[in-house]
Amino acid sequence: MKQDYWQTLYGNSFYHVYNRVTSNELLFRDYAERQFFMKQWHRLLLPYVDTYAYCLMSNHFHFIIKVKEPDAIYWEHIKKEKTVAARAFLEGTKDLNGFLEDQFKRFFSSYANKCNYKYKRHGSLFQKRFKRVELMTLVHILNKICYVHHNPIHHDAAAFYDAWEFSSYKAFLSNQPTNIARTQGLKLFDDNLSVPFFIAYHQSYHENWVHEQQAYDFDFEGLGDY
Repeated sequence: MKQDYWQTLYGNSFYHVYNRVTSNELLFRDYAERQFFMKQWHRLLLPYVDTYAYCLMSNHFHFIIKVKEPDAIYWEHIKKEKTVAARAFLEGTKDLNGFLEDQFKRFFSSYANKCNYKYKRHGSLFQKRFKRVELMTLVHILNKICYVHHNPIHHDAAAFYDAWEFSSYKAFLSNQPTNIARTQGLKLFDDNLSVPFFIAYHQSYHENWVHEQQAYDFDFEGLGDY
């Protein structure tokens, strides 16, 4: 069955959200650009989604989110947006998915416009449609959180989870204030909010990945000249 990468965004549902640049250029060239990217995420999307994990790579990014159910605070944020999509949502002529898609569009445009101005570039920076895949089970959610944190290892950008600065992994190990849904995230892994259990789950994910890589290399070498 073909995977649907552009699923509808519903309240109280988890999603793996990701996108990449349109060409071989970099999405992030320095720390300040990653900071600005996350600042725009917090400004335009954090009022409407809880962020359970993220990772910023050189040419793409990943987020695990849970779309919030609209409540009184949610509606007050929407009223402040002053956009056509926000007004249509408040009037009932646009659904939640349509409003959130517009917020994502604004998020991508704000970052792309800054890069275009800074580097005197033209044209699209991101692929046109950002991918979002609903995560239907707890196991799927946990594995995707690990997958997101494992991305730097997979792409040979870091040796282990805590060696990559631009992901949410270390936020789960810290007591410092964070915009990550840390308590809710830890509770998904263990009802007692156990950080050691969170770490062990990630280590197990990594070990399985290494095993699969070794099995693939063995099979590939066994192909000989074919």
